[in-house]
Amino acid sequence: MTRNIERLGHGSHLSGLTLTFILIFITVASGKTVAAQQANTGDEQTTEETTPVNVTADRIIYQGDSAFTQAIGDVEIIFDGKKVTGDESAVNNDTGDGFIKGNVHFTDKKSDIRADRADFNTKTGAGTLYNAIGNSEMKYFFTGERIQRIDDTHFQIYKGTCSTCPHPDQDWRLDAKEINLTLEGYAYLKHMVFRIGDFPVLYSPFFIAPAKTKRSTGFLLPGIAYSTERGFMLKNSFFWAIAENMDTTLTHEYMGVAGNRFGLEYRYIFGPGTFGKLNAEYLIETDPNKEADRNFWKLKFNHRHGLPFGVNNITFLDIESENSISREYNDNVTDRTRRYADSYTTFAKNWATRNLNLTVRQRKSTLSDSEDEVNTLPDIKFTNQAEKIWGSPVYGSLQSSFTSYRTKATQGDDSWPFDVDRLDIYPKLSLPITVAPWLTLTPAAGVRYTWYSNGESNGEVTNESFSREYYTASLSLSGPKFFRVFNTSSPKRPKLKHLVTPSLSWNFVPGYEVDGEDRLKVKHIDGIDSSDPGNKVTYKLTNWLYVKEVVTEEQSNTLQMVKFVISQTYDITEANREKTGDDDELRPFSAVLFDLDTRFFNWLMVNYNTTYNQYDYIWQTSNLEIGFRYKQIFHFSLDRGYTYPTTAWDTAYFELGLPWNTTLDYSVVYKEEDQEIYDSLLRLKYMPGCWGVILSWSKRKINTTDSSGNDLVEDEEKFLFQIVLTGVGDVLGETRRPIAGRKL
Repeated sequence: MTRNIERLGHGSHLSGLTLTFILIFITVASGKTVAAQQANTGDEQTTEETTPVNVTADRIIYQGDSAFTQAIGDVEIIFDGKKVTGDESAVNNDTGDGFIKGNVHFTDKKSDIRADRADFNTKTGAGTLYNAIGNSEMKYFFTGERIQRIDDTHFQIYKGTCSTCPHPDQDWRLDAKEINLTLEGYAYLKHMVFRIGDFPVLYSPFFIAPAKTKRSTGFLLPGIAYSTERGFMLKNSFFWAIAENMDTTLTHEYMGVAGNRFGLEYRYIFGPGTFGKLNAEYLIETDPNKEADRNFWKLKFNHRHGLPFGVNNITFLDIESENSISREYNDNVTDRTRRYADSYTTFAKNWATRNLNLTVRQRKSTLSDSEDEVNTLPDIKFTNQAEKIWGSPVYGSLQSSFTSYRTKATQGDDSWPFDVDRLDIYPKLSLPITVAPWLTLTPAAGVRYTWYSNGESNGEVTNESFSREYYTASLSLSGPKFFRVFNTSSPKRPKLKHLVTPSLSWNFVPGYEVDGEDRLKVKHIDGIDSSDPGNKVTYKLTNWLYVKEVVTEEQSNTLQMVKFVISQTYDITEANREKTGDDDELRPFSAVLFDLDTRFFNWLMVNYNTTYNQYDYIWQTSNLEIGFRYKQIFHFSLDRGYTYPTTAWDTAYFELGLPWNTTLDYSVVYKEEDQEIYDSLLRLKYMPGCWGVILSWSKRKINTTDSSGNDLVEDEEKFLFQIVLTGVGDVLGETRRPIAGRKL
């Protein structure tokens, strides 16, 4: 059980800083053995050790029969991919004691360290560096007046500093008079000072920081915010690394007048394919303006389990109190607008063309005035994808299921249950015919048999079983395909290809003359229950525009610049029905769909789809998606969804690159019908290099209840700030993610 868990270990620890001190001891830790010493005169002498160390200098002096060796002038020691240089070096090969001094410089693939002197013992690995300064991977920068290596895992640092800002001008750093460091343990800092520039911001006489390359137990740094509805808010978290395969985060959030919220997140891995996460929340509400005795709770459990014989299990538990903490208190837009809590467990077995699933599910309304529920106890599905039957050109497929529904619905003060068991079997045959390489014709036919234990007639539950039988037929035609290649004058995009593909499909479900009495008894719960008569033809014209983009003389890519689809459905049944009066208009044509996707350049995206009703001369729906980017200076994205006559929602994101390493972004959700902003977030980010500050302001509408239990919608403003240290993470405060994001 050694696998790491996704998201294990939070970035707010200071472990990355303290670990950088370790690297300055590579010069002594790797110098325990000497195999060969070679002067530039060609003299050689070997010892019994095994790891080769090559030494060159202006002079190498061997003092008679003693074990003392001295190197003077431009000393260079190369060993194990590392190099140390200095003015003078000496070692006693009997005791292992040695030193290198004068412009000491150590380099390897990751580190670059300079010091006045390094004392070491090649037998014990102990050593001390004096006036050391260096970096690791140009990410972590450190100094130490004296750094002592006691053993492989224990170090003592005197008057040390560390930062992710380069020397010598460091925007921030940690200073400590003394650091007692144990690898995969902790660093105990005495008289720690956090400085911005040379200005001391925070002092602690004693400070503990994790010094682990793995996850480490400890407190995460707090989050601070202010809300106009809740007042001052403070969030504290504790991370517990229980074992290599599991950990947990405990959270307490003081939410001002709203109360105290407690949280738990537990993550684990029990083996290949078996892992999960548990989230729990509990809120003790203290707001005097809200309904009394409202305590909120929520539980989410997501578990995946690999079982024998290739069976996979997914269990997802999602339950919460009658008053929804998600809808009233969470910042996430999806949580605040969700209408159902969905819990299920499913067992699945997959083959090449077949799959079998067993699911038990509960879907329950999160609205306080609704008790709607849809439960499946259980739902068993077996599906056979289309495959050739006994090597013939005919393909066969099968959809089958058994579902036991237990439902409850509410209307005002009334609620009623409806329970039904359903067995559905739907085999289908198809025969693809390749008329030409550019033209394919596929006829298909199926028979559907469905048994129900219950139904309804004239709005009343029948409490009698019945079966529904009918057939289906379809025909699809794809092609012929037309294309033309155009040459351009652009050296980067020398060719364009325009491809046009028409397609035609016919789908038929017989009228109620085929088992209509039973088909009309069905109470619709999901798509299987739908068996409305249909005799429809759908025609579609698809246009593609591709471009050949030259990367190098030997390499080029084909990119899709434009895809444009026009489609419409013609209802034959509607066209042939009898009118009921002069005002009854036959409308066999559906709204025309226009769907355009474009990506002419990597800095521009425009997608748009709309439906046009030719009978009422109106555009029924439209969806617009725009992404635009100009270098790192400006970014804009927009999603607009419109439904006739007035419903339109706009979600937009703006980002502006300002001078002095500052960016400004604004995201917003706007409802055009009410001419109101429902959610907005403005952030100012100052990131000069190795640290940063983020200031945030948000305003949104929140669902809440008053002391009498009445539902209300209120405006809430929230102010947040965050200090970020590069390579360390969020040091203080928190901020919201943008409501909308970059598209490019």
